[in-house]
Amino acid sequence: MSTLSVVIPAFNETERLPPTLREVALWLDENALDAEILVVDDGSEDDTVAVVRGLIGELPRLRLLECQPNRGKGNAVRRGMLAAKGQLRLFMDADHSTRIGELPRLIKAIEAGADVAIGSRKLAGSTVAVRQPAWRRAWSNFAHGLVASELPGIVDAHCGFKLFTASAAERVFSATTTNSWTFDVEALAIALKMGLRVDEVSVAWADDPRSRVRPWLDAMKVTREYVQIKSTLSKAERTPPARGDRRADARLARELASAAIFEPYRPVLAQMVVTRRCNLACSYCVEYDHTSAPVAREVLEERLDHLARMRAVMVVLTGGEPLLHPELPALIAGVRRRGMTPALNTNGLLLTQERIRALDRAGLYAMQLSIDTVHPNEHTQKSLDALASKLELLSRHARFIVRVNTVLGAGPPEEALEVAKAVLRFGFESKCSLARDPSGKPFPIDAHTRAIYDEIRALEGRSPGYLSEDFQLPFVAGQTATWSCRAGARFFHVCENGLVHYCAPKWGTPGVPLSEWDEAAIRGAFHAHKPCAAHCPVPYAHQVSRMDSLRPQMRS
Repeated sequence: MSTLSVVIPAFNETERLPPTLREVALWLDENALDAEILVVDDGSEDDTVAVVRGLIGELPRLRLLECQPNRGKGNAVRRGMLAAKGQLRLFMDADHSTRIGELPRLIKAIEAGADVAIGSRKLAGSTVAVRQPAWRRAWSNFAHGLVASELPGIVDAHCGFKLFTASAAERVFSATTTNSWTFDVEALAIALKMGLRVDEVSVAWADDPRSRVRPWLDAMKVTREYVQIKSTLSKAERTPPARGDRRADARLARELASAAIFEPYRPVLAQMVVTRRCNLACSYCVEYDHTSAPVAREVLEERLDHLARMRAVMVVLTGGEPLLHPELPALIAGVRRRGMTPALNTNGLLLTQERIRALDRAGLYAMQLSIDTVHPNEHTQKSLDALASKLELLSRHARFIVRVNTVLGAGPPEEALEVAKAVLRFGFESKCSLARDPSGKPFPIDAHTRAIYDEIRALEGRSPGYLSEDFQLPFVAGQTATWSCRAGARFFHVCENGLVHYCAPKWGTPGVPLSEWDEAAIRGAFHAHKPCAAHCPVPYAHQVSRMDSLRPQMRS
């Protein structure tokens, strides 16, 4: 995949296109960018296609996409942005009114967190070397006024110099329908409705008097298009960014299916502590401290190497607070690079927009946060009051799956219900686990708390079925559970010292260095009967053990 794609729509551009292509290619060469130039011909009636083909030998970066018949600039840009291969995708005009040298300004905006960066001729700092005729400026102002309510904060929607991240380009241009030159407005309005961040950046610009745009001749048609765009978008609700990655979902599904059917001794989920230190002091927590240094990255990388050799499917980075590890994004990328799926447990209080985007770029698949109550209390500081702003940041910027777990028993049960409802309003998955004592047994639940728990379970759309919490029902009813725990095999916990534990509550069992945890050890753990299973409320242990429910445990 290229770092950058420059998409140039063209219709009858025999004269203007060659100097533009040469200048763009020269600039890319001078700046040593890994980039492609994609010309999208929109059914030209002159020699544009032949001219571009003739330049391909001279300009190795150049590609040509032919569209027949002529459908309009919007169609050409849409086809080009979806066919492009770059991680960043710029579309610019064939007349080169905004020179390619303005691109670093837009890239800087993307690096600062924007999903879309658009050139503007109307901001402070913009320069216009050759102004449009007065009638063109009047038309542009009129047209913008028709849809201004759908473009809050944007003053120049029509400058033909716009940069998208690959993800934003694919989401936005998969949703556009307008083929005429009004497509800019539709694309930007859709981006805003999707919750994408759109930054407007001042650029230098010069009008080309040879422009073929003649809006007065199609005034009624164009006006109708703007009104239709406005009507359609005003009825659409703002949607949060798409969560997850379909390719990653498919890959994970394949790996899980293979493990479930053919590989009973393959680890499915390994928790790995990256730091014992935590930024909180919840009364029910006995596992973490305020002083430990992060585990060295090179040590954690060695542990990841071993997990990869074991062909672990998922690795959950955890700890006191993993966000306190200064090289967390690099570790997430390391999990992904080794062919495993990375996830993260966090209390979320240290999340910022920059951190969220860094986790996205690193390839994080899923994040689980803990929010126990609406208001902080003597038992927990993980409250909705403290974390609502973090949920808002995640709803706007995270592409990974976000799951929020609430510990029932850390506060008034009514607050757990309120947290679950709030999480669903943000569009996230909601889980509810049971508070447990230091030995791992769940605390008893009274009738009132049980009724609240039933209300939480009845909420629509809380989480996928494979993460069902039915295993907790015996504990809620004051009973024990009968199941075969595969902890130590399908699921295990690696502490900061690199020792393997069946799970966090069973610290010290078996307490063997990860480097020595081999297939024989996994087989032994897989078939070992665990007396603690009857009272175990650990969700990960139950959920990964389900795939082996029909397989017997050979050892007593």
